[in-house]
Amino acid sequence: MKARIVSFVSLVILMACGSPNESALAEQASEPMATVTKFVIKASNNQYVSIDPTKYTLTANQPKAELAEVFEVVNLDKGKIALKINTGKYVCADQSKNMYVVADREYAGEWETFEMIKMDQSKVNFKAFNGKFFSADHGAGGIVMANRDVVSDWETFIVEPR
Repeated sequence: MKARIVSFVSLVILMACGSPNESALAEQASEPMATVTKFVIKASNNQYVSIDPTKYTLTANQPKAELAEVFEVVNLDKGKIALKINTGKYVCADQSKNMYVVADREYAGEWETFEMIKMDQSKVNFKAFNGKFFSADHGAGGIVMANRDVVSDWETFIVEPR
């Protein structure tokens, strides 16, 4: 399958009156997104996402962008994407690991397929194959999991081009 590497600039915004509803998400997802080739991800805990070198989990635990993992977006069919890291591995919402988001896959299959939904010029949310949103869980040290039904501040990510 042909894949184009495209990266997006955007992340989830927590609205003053609460979380956006499904129709608002659908509207925003249809808007065209600015593209970049590489980016780092910053979570609502003001930390950048890195990869644990032993467990391969994504964790929002780095204070500086220079210490963060750099991601590339592989554009797939029907508006879906895959995230690829600098080692060539793909990001996965791992159903066998309690929906932890890990970066240890050789290819992009179903569990490695996501939607990146634009909320504004730098904020997005990520929706996994299971219909759940990525969350940088503050109560679990910023570990990223794909287990949330509703978008709120923990499901907010800022994408910074590299």
